[in-house]
Amino acid sequence: MKNSLIAAGMIICALSCNTGEDNTKLSDDRNETPTTIFFNITRMDGKENRPSLSIEYRKKQNQPGPRVVELYVKYSAEIELVSYATGTATADGKKELIVQKVEVGLLRIIIYSSNNTNQLNSGSLVSLVFNKISGGSARFEMLVDKPIFAPPEANNGLIIGDPITVRF
Repeated sequence: MKNSLIAAGMIICALSCNTGEDNTKLSDDRNETPTTIFFNITRMDGKENRPSLSIEYRKKQNQPGPRVVELYVKYSAEIELVSYATGTATADGKKELIVQKVEVGLLRIIIYSSNNTNQLNSGSLVSLVFNKISGGSARFEMLVDKPIFAPPEANNGLIIGDPITVRF
């Protein structure tokens, strides 16, 4: 997997990270698309030093989608979370979003509903906006020490996107 360098904002990200283009539409041949969850940098404003990113989910056709998501995101201490918003897949599934700061540099993201058992489809799960505190870069990583999705079958074959680094 090659890393790509995007000159505007000096954003460096792994192959599984996308660069703000509309990734909500998949090709018709989804049988070959693995189930993935990854970071998507949606905005990098060099003047404000406020990186925005979303966490995207792509579901392989005929695989059960998650009904619940619990995801931990580790990030550099040089930035702080300033806001978050429900992504399209979360909204379409009529799910609630909770983003909790567990400690400095660690977020817990929960997507669930006490009113339905709808499966999530492909799309954005959550959008996050951070503010630069210090330093010249920030790193984001999804922790994978336990399953992310419920029911457990939704984790089958799941590919987790690589950590990304945003340079200011």
